[in-house]
Amino acid sequence: MKGFRIVAMLLLTAVFLSSSTIASAGGGEFNVASNYQEDIKEKTISKLLQERASLFHTESVNAAALTQIDSELKRLGCNFFTSQEVDEKFPDQKADRALALSGRTSSSIDTRVTPPSQSNVTWVERRISNYSYNGKRYNIQKLTAIPNDKDSNLKIVGTRTLLYNTPWNVAAQNLIEVAVTNAAGLIPGTTLPLIAYDALSAIITGISRTSEVSSPHISYSWSMTELVVFAYVRLESQTDDYQWLSHISSTTETRVVSVAPGFKYRINSGTGAWEPSPKIDIWEKTFLAMPEYYDSTAAALYAYENTIGGLAAHDCVERIVISGPLDKVAQTISPVYPQFPGHIG
Repeated sequence: MKGFRIVAMLLLTAVFLSSSTIASAGGGEFNVASNYQEDIKEKTISKLLQERASLFHTESVNAAALTQIDSELKRLGCNFFTSQEVDEKFPDQKADRALALSGRTSSSIDTRVTPPSQSNVTWVERRISNYSYNGKRYNIQKLTAIPNDKDSNLKIVGTRTLLYNTPWNVAAQNLIEVAVTNAAGLIPGTTLPLIAYDALSAIITGISRTSEVSSPHISYSWSMTELVVFAYVRLESQTDDYQWLSHISSTTETRVVSVAPGFKYRINSGTGAWEPSPKIDIWEKTFLAMPEYYDSTAAALYAYENTIGGLAAHDCVERIVISGPLDKVAQTISPVYPQFPGHIG
């Protein structure tokens, strides 16, 4: 009987997928069966690109992992473009809606100032064909800018030391906190801090929520990597000269290391002797910030059909604030907020 129920559910699901459409958040309609496989593949590609960017937080990159990811991306239909190919295939005119919809975006009429060499950026391209939206068939080409082992505005690193002259409570203060915002405000899921109590209770026996820490200084180092996705949309029946850059989105991953050399603590607030810190005084936490419509095919199509004013819709990370105990700010980072690929480098 259990097996029969499973088969019945699968049959019902198949009927649903073969006959239904669903409404998107923006109000458009998608054909579920037509788009299902592409949507699954897109999620897989997006995840692989994020994993690839994560490899470049350190100078020593895991070459085997990088090769495996690149091989899988190619198997899924992705292409790696050089900077010259990006300049030729994605001229800035494609960001102009009026030019794009009239088919006047050929690179042969590109009038922009040529940007400097971008060998410090890895470009990955993939194309979605015959995607159904509001009764029409669309072609979406996505170009993703990814940091590599060279310096670029997609990778920001730094260090700073915060000074303290008063003790602070371990339960009330965060050892590492990262707040990330975009145009809509705080990005959900990125604000879970490393509370000092959680960090210290793992290495200090008997510490409680009333315990205090005295540390003359805490050093912070950080590495931020950013991925930017440029989505170009046209009707399936058109050529790429009609592509419009309708949607730009970004995601960031910020890895923060905190070092508090020689700190002291006491079990009870305001009383008791100060004890020296154990040997372990280094903590690390990684914060992933992903706006709701990052790398969203639905958002790109909705923008294509509904944008007023001719500018691409943005779902990008705009600000990252790294702070320590007593809300002292270690660093404010402004990730790149591009209007077209030429701004990356």
